[in-house]
Formats: sequence, C-alpha cells, structure tokens
Amino acid sequence: GEREEREDDQLLPPDPEGVLDSEGYAHRDIAIGHLKGFHGRETTLGTLRDFLRTQDVSLLILQGEGGTGKSAVLSKSLQQAKTDFPDSAVVHRFIGATPRSSDTRSLLRGICLELCRRNETAVEDVPEEYKELSRYFQELLAGAQTRTILLLDGLDQLPEGDQGSNLAWLPTGPLENVSIVASVRSGTGASEKLGARRAKTLELRGMTANEGEELLGIWLEGAGRTLRPEQMREVLRSFEGSEGRPLYLRIAFEEAGRWRSWDPPLALGFGKQIIRNLYDRLGQPDRHGTALVSAALSYLAASRHGLSEDELLDALSGDPQVYGAFFRRSCRYHLPHDLVECARKYLEAGNPQLDEAEALRRLAEFRDNPSGFDEFFAGIPLRERPDLPTVLLARLRADLDPYLTIRSSEGVPLLDFYHRELREVASDEYLHEKNAAYYHGALARCFRERADPDEDKTWKGGGRSLRELPYHLIEAEEWDELIGDDAAPGVLTDLRYIGARSEAGQVYDLTKDYTAALDALPEFREEREYLARRDETMRRYNAALKEYA
Repeated sequence: GEREEREDDQLLPPDPEGVLDSEGYAHRDIAIGHLKGFHGRETTLGTLRDFLRTQDVSLLILQGEGGTGKSAVLSKSLQQAKTDFPDSAVVHRFIGATPRSSDTRSLLRGICLELCRRNETAVEDVPEEYKELSRYFQELLAGAQTRTILLLDGLDQLPEGDQGSNLAWLPTGPLENVSIVASVRSGTGASEKLGARRAKTLELRGMTANEGEELLGIWLEGAGRTLRPEQMREVLRSFEGSEGRPLYLRIAFEEAGRWRSWDPPLALGFGKQIIRNLYDRLGQPDRHGTALVSAALSYLAASRHGLSEDELLDALSGDPQVYGAFFRRSCRYHLPHDLVECARKYLEAGNPQLDEAEALRRLAEFRDNPSGFDEFFAGIPLRERPDLPTVLLARLRADLDPYLTIRSSEGVPLLDFYHRELREVASDEYLHEKNAAYYHGALARCFRERADPDEDKTWKGGGRSLRELPYHLIEAEEWDELIGDDAAPGVLTDLRYIGARSEAGQVYDLTKDYTAALDALPEFREEREYLARRDETMRRYNAALKEYA
C-alpha cells in the first residue's frame, strides 16, 4: 500500500517500498503515536534489547497492569529493533486496534503476508483457514533464514471464543533466527495460559516518582506551559496514587492544562477515578450536559473499533434523549430549520402540513412539556429526523481530543478511545447492562440505514456498514431483525445481504457472524451454560481426587 509521507514518519526507520499494506501502515501509525513524548523505561528497554541480541529463547512476555505503558514500551522496542537490526524482518501488531488484528486468523494472515513480502517469497502460498494458517505461521518461523523479530501487543485482546485464544499458535520453544516479544495484561486468561506454558516473563510496573516528574516536565515544555508548585504537587500526587502508571499521569497532565496560573489545583483523584472525574466534568450543565456526553461515550464504547464522525453524529441525532436535551437548551433562542420542517410534517399526523408559523408556535409549547416533545420526536421516522448541529459534536470532540485516537478501517477514519482504560470506564459508567441493548440497537439502525440506503434490501451501502450491522443486532438481541423467518428473512438469512457481503470480500467475517449469532441465541446459551457448569464440576471433582490421592 502507498501512503503520503508525514512529518512524524521519521520517528521510525522507513520500511522498504511495497512491504507494508494498509494494515501495516495502520500499525506503524499507532507505534508512532506512542513514540511521541516517550521518556524513561531504560531498564526495561535494556532487558528487551538484550533479549533480542542474545536469542537464548524465542519468546518473551511483557506483562503489566492496564495503563503501565506496555504499548508505548513495545513501540520504543520496535524503534530500537529497526535501528539495531536494519536487515531483519521486523513485524509488529497492536492486537485489537484494527479489524484485521482482532481475531487470530486475520492477525496471522496479515503477519504471514508481511513476512513473505519482506522475505520476497510468494504471498499466494499463504493459506486462508485458521488451522492451515497456524501451521504455516509456525513453519515460516521455524524455517526463517533471515533474522525475524515479531512484536505483538495485547495478546489478551483476542476474544475468548476465538479459534486461537488458547495461544497454541504462539511458539514458546527455541527457534533459530526468531525472537518474539508479546505483551499481555496481568490477571487475564491469556496471562494465565502463558504462565502455564512457563513462558519467559518481564514484569512492567509503574514509573518511579522521579521518572514521572521528568516525564511531566517534558510534556509541559512541549506544550509551552508551566504549573505552579502546588499545581505540580497535585498532578504528581495523583500520579503516585495511581501506582505510577503513565496513562494516569497523561490524563492528569491534560486536566491540569485547563488550570490558569492563579487557580488553586483541583483534586484529580487516583486511577480510574481520574477518568470518572473527567467524564463528570464534561457532563456538567455549563459544559456539554449529561445527555450528550453519556450518549457519545456510550456509542463509542459500544462500537467495535470506533465510529466515524458521521456515524457518531447520525447516532446522536437519532437519539431522542440527546436531541430532546438540545431542544430544551436551545428552544428559547433558535430552532433549526430541519426541526421546523419535521414539526410541519409530523405534528399533525394524517392531516395537511402545518404552516411554518403554526409549527413554530406548537414547538414553543414544548418548552414546558418535555415529554410532549419526546413523544413528537419519537414519531419522526429515523431517516427523516433532524440533524444535531455539528458544532455540538465539534465542541465535545475538542474537549475529548486528548483522550481519543483516529484509526483507519477500510479507508474510513474512525474515532476511538486512546486507551482501553478509557473505554472500560465509559462502559462501566454509561453502557451497563440495562443500557447496552439500547445503544447497540441504535447503532444497528444507523448501520442498516447506511447498508441499505434505498430500504429495498438491495444492500448497496459500503462494506463497513454491511460488516458492522450483524454485530450490533446480536448485541442488542434483535433476533427478528437478525434471523427473521420464512415470511420475512432477517439480515443473516437474506440471500441478497449474503451476496453483498460476499462481493465485498467479507466471507470469513460473515461466517464469524453466524457463529456469534448461534452462540448468543438464548436457546443455545442455556445449553452452553449447562455444559460449562458440568465441566467446572468435573474439574473440581478431579482436583479433589488428585488432592486426596
């Protein structure tokens, strides 16, 4: 794949022309993002450097809690490896950061294709199916004639039900010419599996107070800012109370950036509470309001890999709670033209359209009747609902910008959380169980509108909308829409939809959708839960027998 050169490309040594496809460039951009403002970790980086040089074993696991900087350290190690071993095949992936790195089959195929291009061997030989890919991947490494280095961030990001979630494809024995560094979050299933295989492990802990202070000074200098001593103390107090995790230092730094020099420092909190305080501040009435902030964060948290700005704006515009809050804040000053047109058309259903003056008068009556406006808005067909003013999302986006990243999927730039911890807090605070189906259902309707713009089941929309629709229908448990019946086929039983997915090159993704649907159906779920309980009982029984013996 080709891509225009960027100013920050110099942070990583260039790759030979034609080696990287769009997936490779996406991961290169992620690494570059982590390298900006990187500081410290000399001891850990020295250990990684020694590992790559000595080749005593082939696999090293970098393990740490969330927010300790595993992705940034691996990015720095990537930079060092490309400099230290310029003639080597160095391949890196941030698992889960893109659709093609979010399941083992796609991940392995992408790595194998890149290794073939780097070694100038035939890419046509790379298989498609997981079992053959796993075997091919291990054979490719075992027969490596060129020094090969793999850097894999976030093994725990592979879904539990994925074919390769047991990590059997990852070699732990010695391999000549091959070194693999992989990161994993402590306490996860992936961490336990690797521990059982006795993989060599390097623990990444929080930064020291001195390292944190130095890093904060670098960021402040880069931003052209200073903090008063008491403000500096509060930021560092928050950092040290968060076990020295650099993620929380970054968030505290961004929050302190709002303070004026004469402002007393506000208590920032510790750990995930820093993120909760950030979200609460953005949701205050004098900022963006709870309805907009909670909905925007919920839609992003409900997405798989983020949303485009247009997708997010569509979801927010169609949300009665969000638009109702906007109406109540703005109705005394200005009413958007498209809202007035909707009032003319739908306030008197089945009757001739109202004239503009009457529509404005009727809308004005809703100032003191919020439930009446909500009922009116809910009666507007989704495709005809008025658009939320883009300036509202632009203002929120500006405040969220330090905590978001832009990733590309199928040529579409997507907004996503900068770090998993930010997503987890948003999910815990806003996307809890009773709300999850609502937001997934709303996104399903947005993607359906884009996938079938003519509403005739010809499915002329883009590949991304076709791909995302079943996922959100499954999460919303909208089985009639997903599966349907003989009289009214659902998405996954509509031959035209299946044909559109096939034409878009999404056959493997479609098979995963069928598997996910079967796993989620209530009748199959009960059987799986019974089998899981039986297996757990047998494991406890066997353990008791061994202990008795």
